[in-house]
Amino acid sequence: MKKSRFIVYGIITALSLALVACGSSSKDDDVNGNGYENGYENGGFDWAFGSEHGTENGDTTANANLHGNQNANDNNRPSEVTVGEFNFSEGLDENGFFEGVIALNYVGEFSFNPIVIPHTVYLEAVTLTNLTVDDIVSQFAEPAPIYDRAVQLGDDVNIDFDGFVEGVPFDGGSSGGFGFDLLIGSGQFIPGFEEQLIGAMPGDVVNVELAFPEFYPQAPHLAGVDVVFVTAVNFINGFEMPELDDEFAETHLYPIFGWATVDEMRAEISEYFEEETVRGYIENAIRSVAVTYIPQNILTFFENMVIEDWRQEAEHHGLGFADVLELFEVDTVEDFLAENEPHIRQQAEFYIILQAIAEDMGITVTEADLEIYFIELLGVAEYAHVEEMYGRPYIIKMVRSWMIFNYIFDNAVFN
Repeated sequence: MKKSRFIVYGIITALSLALVACGSSSKDDDVNGNGYENGYENGGFDWAFGSEHGTENGDTTANANLHGNQNANDNNRPSEVTVGEFNFSEGLDENGFFEGVIALNYVGEFSFNPIVIPHTVYLEAVTLTNLTVDDIVSQFAEPAPIYDRAVQLGDDVNIDFDGFVEGVPFDGGSSGGFGFDLLIGSGQFIPGFEEQLIGAMPGDVVNVELAFPEFYPQAPHLAGVDVVFVTAVNFINGFEMPELDDEFAETHLYPIFGWATVDEMRAEISEYFEEETVRGYIENAIRSVAVTYIPQNILTFFENMVIEDWRQEAEHHGLGFADVLELFEVDTVEDFLAENEPHIRQQAEFYIILQAIAEDMGITVTEADLEIYFIELLGVAEYAHVEEMYGRPYIIKMVRSWMIFNYIFDNAVFN
C-alpha cells in the first residue's frame, strides 16, 4: 500500500482548479514548510520537517486573522518583542532522542507489536471512498431546474418578489424580475418569509404577509411595518448527476487524474483511504498511551517550537511577533505560552510516547533510512540543505518517528 501514501492529494481541490482554470497556488517548499502535499493529512500527523509545531485545527482561524491583520491599525499594539531563531536540534542527542531522557520511565503500558485494526476502520474507509467519488462526480453535475414538486425546507429556490406597504411598492423591496436564489431555512430574508414558501409549487404566486422586525437598522423607516411580498416561485434549483461509467472516466477524469475506468478511480481512492484511516487509528492509539510526567526540557523544546512556528507565520506576512501577541490578546511571551499550553503538552506527550516506542523496539536510523525518507516522502535525494537548516539530530528524530508509524502499519493485524 506504499504507493497510496503519495497519491490522491487534494482530489477535490485539483478538480476544482482544473474545472475553473483559475491558476494554481503553491505552498512553501516542503522542507521549509508544513509539507501538506506528502504527509498524513486531514487532521493526522504530517511527517515533513517543522510539522510538529504546526497549528492544530483550532489555530487555522488564528492564522487567517494574522493574515488579515497585516494592514491593521498599529495603535495600541504591544511593543515589539525579540524572539530568537530556534535551533531545531538543540536539546536532542546525536540519536535524535531528548537529552538525558529515558522515555520509557514516563509512559504507561503499551503494545503495538502488532496492533489490531478493528473492522470499523475499514468501514470508515469505504464511507470516505464513496463520499469522495460522489464529490468528484458532483463537480460535473449540470443544472436541472425542478418544476414537479413542492418547495421543502433546505431547497434552493429561484423566486421573484415585489414588496408592498399598504399597496404601495417600496424601495429595495423587489427582485426586479431578475430572479433571486433563496435557500429555504437560511434566514437570509426577514423572519417568516421563507417559511411561507414551503409547500408552494413552481409556478405558484404566494402573497407573503408579515411585518418587518421592530429593530431593523438596514431600513429604520420599515421597522415594525406590515408588508406583503407578492412572490413568484419560478423553480427549485436542482442538478442532474452524470452517469459514472468508463466513458465518463475517460472523458472527464483521465485528463485530470489519469483514471481511464471507474475501477481505476475507485481502486486508487479506496487504497488511499484504507491506508489513511489505518494510520489515523494508529496515531490515536499512540496518543492514548498514558504519559505520567513531562520533563521540563521537553516542555521547553515545544514551547520554543510553537514560538518559532508563529514567528515564521508572522514573518511570512511581513509582521512581527508583537502582532502574534496582539492576535492572542496577550502582552507577553509567557502569556502566549499559557494560551498554547494544551497544544504544547499534547505535542510533548506525543513525542515522549514515540521515543518510548523507539526505545522499546530498538528502532535506530541508518543513512539508508535517511535516504529512503527523503526520496519517498519529499522526492529529493540530496538533503544537505535540510540538515543545515534543522540539524542532523532533528532529522533523525523525525525520520525515526516516520519509521515507527511505518513499522506499526506494516505489521498491523486486521480484525
